Amino acid sequence: AKIYKPSKTAMQSGTNNSKNWIIEFKTRKPGINPLMGWESSTDTLSEVKLEFSTKELAVNYAKNNKIDFEIIEPKARKKFSLIARAHIEDNFSILRMCNETLKIYRRILLKRQKSNQICETVENF
Repeated sequence: AKIYKPSKTAMQSGTNNSKNWIIEFKTRKPGINPLMGWESSTDTLSEVKLEFSTKELAVNYAKNNKIDFEIIEPKARKKFSLIARAHIEDNFSILRMCNETLKIYRRILLKRQKSNQICETVENF
């Protein structure tokens, strides 16, 4: 069996579902299903996942039940530096959004002014 703490998926922003430690049993005698060709096994223990609040509880459970196990330590999360945080915050700042919308409105106004000037010159011609 392996004892590990699950990491968050790419779709998660928080770490709420990765607090518990899990014991997951390895599949014994995997084989190929002759009908469909899928990998299968008659061992139903491989479908069991046990959750524990601490690593020590999971290790004690495995030792008390004479289960061979390996511990997979979680990787440390990368911390954002202050510079990276500043750049991320800049992307969502109100001033930046206002400046972007002002640029768009200026482009629209310039296009309207140019089209009005062209219309006036055509009318005067």
